[in-house]
Amino acid sequence: MTKFTFRLFAIPFFARITGSRWIAVILPAFLWSFLHSNYPQEPAYIRGVEVGLNGIVAASSAALGNSCTLIWHYTVDASLVGLLRIRSDNLYFKISE
Repeated sequence: MTKFTFRLFAIPFFARITGSRWIAVILPAFLWSFLHSNYPQEPAYIRGVEVGLNGIVAASSAALGNSCTLIWHYTVDASLVGLLRIRSDNLYFKISE
C-alpha cells in the first residue's frame, strides 16, 4: 500500500514540478528503489537499479489501469518467492503452504 500511495503522490507531484511525464515516472521509480533496497548486496547500487527499472515498467503498465499494475506486481513477487521455495533443498519450503 505504501508504494501505491508513494506513486499516487509522487508522479503528479514531479510532473507538475518538471513538466515532463517521463521524468515524473523515472524519478519516483528510482527514489523508491533506493529506499527499498536496504540490505547488503554487491555492488551496493545494483538492487536500486534493478528495482528502479522494474518500477519504470510498472508505471508504464499503469497506463492500462491500476489493476494491471497490481496484477503485474503480485505476479513478479509470487514468482520470485515460488522460485526460491521450489529450488530450495529444504523439504519444508517445498511442501509448506
